[in-house]
Amino acid sequence: DKIQRKQKVKEVKKASTRLEEETKEKEAQLEQLKKMMNLERQRKEEMKVTKDGSRWRTGNKTTKIKGYGKAVLDQHKKELHRAKKRILKNNAAGTLNAQEERRGSKPPTAQSNSKPPTAQSRSKPQEETVPDGEFPEVEEFLESVKLKKYVKKFVDNGFEDLETILELNEEYLETIGIPLGHKLKIMKRIKDINSQKQTDFNISNTQVEEQC
Repeated sequence: DKIQRKQKVKEVKKASTRLEEETKEKEAQLEQLKKMMNLERQRKEEMKVTKDGSRWRTGNKTTKIKGYGKAVLDQHKKELHRAKKRILKNNAAGTLNAQEERRGSKPPTAQSNSKPPTAQSRSKPQEETVPDGEFPEVEEFLESVKLKKYVKKFVDNGFEDLETILELNEEYLETIGIPLGHKLKIMKRIKDINSQKQTDFNISNTQVEEQC
């Protein structure tokens, strides 16, 4: 189980690093497009003294460049979202397989003697902890909903930072053994953060378009 968890964490880290690099590349492309649009705007100003047809052609080129920049960002966002969904799906499948293997390896007497097996399986991980400060984003998120006892459970399942946590859904939380009441609190917090990030993103886009 430890080897599987380590492998899963490595895969998540590797995918996150790759996505960050792709994001930086897209941001560099956007910066280049902004420079092109600035040059085009300067050219348009210089051509104001010419006839109407020249001005129209210059403005049309600027519009196409803006549209291309938006298309590049939209496509990258779709690719990023699909990649994160694949990571979550693989993590969920690995967790389910590990749980099935553990259940299959237990002798029948062990299940009959442990009266509420689900309660025992849930209480044990909750009592275990990881050193404070080792995963600050996970600790801060769970502390905000007063559920810091789940830090180890999140880390064991490959959720070591805020970016991966924000991709969680109710089905996966149930898969890793989060009770209903706590699951609802976590999902509400995730929804609030994603909503705020979307608002910030829209404001940033508006500012970029105004600058262009």
